[in-house]
Amino acid sequence: MKIYPVIFVLSLQLMFTVAKAQLPITNDTAILVSLVMPIKPNAVRIVKNNIDKAFYYGTFGGNIYKIIKNGNTYYDTLIATSVHHNVNYLQGMVFRDSILYLVGNRKTPNSAGYGLVVRGKFAAAGAWSWDTLLRTDAYPSTATLFDHAFSSICISNGGDSLYIGSGSRTDHGEIQTSGGLLPSTREVPLTSLILRIPINPLQVIFLPNDSTILATSPYIYCRGVRNTFDLALVPNGDLLGSENSGDRDDPEELNWLQAKKHYGFPWRMGGNATPMQFPNYIPANDKLINHNSLAWTNNYFYNDPAYPAPTPGLLFQEPIKNYGPDADKFRDALTGSARDASNEGTFITSFTSHRSPLGLVFDTPGKLAAPYFKSGFLLSYTEGTADSTGTLPNGTTGPFSDIGQDLLQLALFKDTATGQYTMNCFRIAWGFKSPVDAYLDDNILYIIESHYPSNLVAPNLYALTFPLNTKTGSSYFLTKDTSICAGSAITITPNIKGQYQYLWSNGATTSQITVSPSVTTSYSLRMYNGITVTHDTILVGIAANPNMPGNISGLTKPCPGTIGLTYSVAAVTGVTNYFWTVPAGVKIVSGQGTQIITVNIGSTFISGLLTVTTGNSCGMSAARTKSIS
Repeated sequence: MKIYPVIFVLSLQLMFTVAKAQLPITNDTAILVSLVMPIKPNAVRIVKNNIDKAFYYGTFGGNIYKIIKNGNTYYDTLIATSVHHNVNYLQGMVFRDSILYLVGNRKTPNSAGYGLVVRGKFAAAGAWSWDTLLRTDAYPSTATLFDHAFSSICISNGGDSLYIGSGSRTDHGEIQTSGGLLPSTREVPLTSLILRIPINPLQVIFLPNDSTILATSPYIYCRGVRNTFDLALVPNGDLLGSENSGDRDDPEELNWLQAKKHYGFPWRMGGNATPMQFPNYIPANDKLINHNSLAWTNNYFYNDPAYPAPTPGLLFQEPIKNYGPDADKFRDALTGSARDASNEGTFITSFTSHRSPLGLVFDTPGKLAAPYFKSGFLLSYTEGTADSTGTLPNGTTGPFSDIGQDLLQLALFKDTATGQYTMNCFRIAWGFKSPVDAYLDDNILYIIESHYPSNLVAPNLYALTFPLNTKTGSSYFLTKDTSICAGSAITITPNIKGQYQYLWSNGATTSQITVSPSVTTSYSLRMYNGITVTHDTILVGIAANPNMPGNISGLTKPCPGTIGLTYSVAAVTGVTNYFWTVPAGVKIVSGQGTQIITVNIGSTFISGLLTVTTGNSCGMSAARTKSIS
């Protein structure tokens, strides 16, 4: 994520002019958007304590706030600072029961910092007690935006472990000397990795900045991640991580993170090879570099004969393929033009450059109604441009042909034959200002904003309320029970997004079926996306043509000039309309379309036939007549 150093951001707070924010917009009117409350600048995480049912959020500087609800109003109260827990560069938070786990770094200006995982337990009288689970050796920071530090945390599926993300200290593997203090220093052993540690270690875990020792450490889960700012478990228990690539226009990534695997950084980012690793690299000819980017203006792209080669035989895991239709713009490496993958029938790995994907959550319990049932959701932190430049009016860079700062629905598919994930992405809400984290609580998605220096709008906490799934263990993928006319057909299509394997009760394996039952029939659908199996059933009834109405009640020989005379028939089952005709000299004054009509008999009336037919969606009945004179 492209974030400004904490001290720099905090110094800018006094410069902000607070403006009133407009509510974010959603393309689904069934999703209700509401403002919960304004929050402090530089928020980084929002979590929920399932014991006291309150929400908490943290800021980059290490402040922890509890959100208090008083009637229909909300306010926050400070419960802890870095003085209490020692993390003054906070990026990760998670609750397990009422225990709060924090991830970040302890940093000192002009000095190396160290990574921390700490635990907070609620004590009496509103106090919290803190202890350390993990501390790293001091390792060199860079004092640049590319120093991503310890950032993400996720509880394992069994609840016995914590996954922890440690980001890179460079943009793309270049030398970062930290003002000349660290000559020839690129990545170090404690950067660009995912840890897995016990949630209750017997003693404080200490990790040295030593590649030989870490090579045999039981705590190193996987390597080659640049900045996995968010970790989350898919409903099947697989661990996914979202991360942004560097200042070059490489796609951002979503990865299925597996033990002992390597995800390419710094040699690969977003499915592309890092060009500085190759001889005779000429940055000025690189079509994927925006010359407004920080890495370009600071000369971090250069010909680099000393760029280290990967270990021979090292296999890289590629990011998840995104088949669109959204967040799938990419830069052509030969022409520099912006292209749309799904419009061309292809994919990117995984998202439009510089989106900074974060706020990754999944509807694991299945609380959301279709088409969101058990979907994933992902935020984009960075503002983009509608044009293909990716250069914002203030000169900074962002996603191109993609305005960012939005919410995506992720429809994931896991191929059972290859074990590989693919996905479709759908943009469902936008208009946020630097959204940084999300928490899905039943059917309400809470989205918290941070404060990017170019934004003049105070950050807020929003609530997006989705339609609630009212079926147990399934969802309304199919429409509610319905009826069709005898001899006609109906096409049944599930209300779902993305790729699935389908099996209907009639044996069909297509995404939809067209049926023409002769009697009332139940059709069931089993859908599988390699992650979850879901079922739904629809009952298709047969609606017959309406019956002819019974005898018409009313005077057979009305007197000429009579007004307000009524004629009627008994109700017919399954009928929606009654159609009346009257002879010349008789006028219907009310009741057409119903069982009872009121007529006026003209003074010249002699005789004729009064008729009524019934109708429904399948047609008209035979006519019932009554001769009047």
